[in-house]
Amino acid sequence: MRRAALDAAFSATNIDLKAGGTSYRAGERRETVAASYERRTSGRWTYTATLGATVGGSLRTGRDSFDLLPGPLAAGAISYRALDDKKAQPFVLLSLSLAGSVSETVLRGSTSMESIVSTDARLGIAAGKTIARVLTPYVVARAFGGPIFWSYAGHDATGTDAYHYQVGAGFAFALRRFDVHLEMAPLGERELAVGAGLGF
Repeated sequence: MRRAALDAAFSATNIDLKAGGTSYRAGERRETVAASYERRTSGRWTYTATLGATVGGSLRTGRDSFDLLPGPLAAGAISYRALDDKKAQPFVLLSLSLAGSVSETVLRGSTSMESIVSTDARLGIAAGKTIARVLTPYVVARAFGGPIFWSYAGHDATGTDAYHYQVGAGFAFALRRFDVHLEMAPLGERELAVGAGLGF
């Protein structure tokens, strides 16, 4: 089975940075859009490729504010259904993903631009139930990490997410081959994602 999907997401987190021997914490807000292609090669394994873009956002270090300009992103993921949804038993889905993005940051009030490169590797577990074959609510938890490369205050800066986890819940509503889905993660890295998909 194959599936294509379009998604839009808003995320908010903090980034711990080091530049020139000094530590900083930056608040990041980011909006993204992405298209993905999934292929299920067996009853349990699914492979996903994603291409998209950061469409806007911001970085705040406390004293400085930066606009996050549009830039490309890409990701690859593999998931495994460890438990099937049957009777009182929920389904359990395990996942591993790798992602990267590149954007330009612009210091507000100036024309100074610097590239920011973000990388991410995350492990996830999701559990849920399908109701009446159309509605699938679920809960999800993810652990992740990866280096971030930037330039700040005249120095090369490296950093990583301050939380390294994400906890949330969502649902998918399916009618035949078409589905819509929503996920909200209020703990750790905060995120709201919505999208639609088509199986074929």
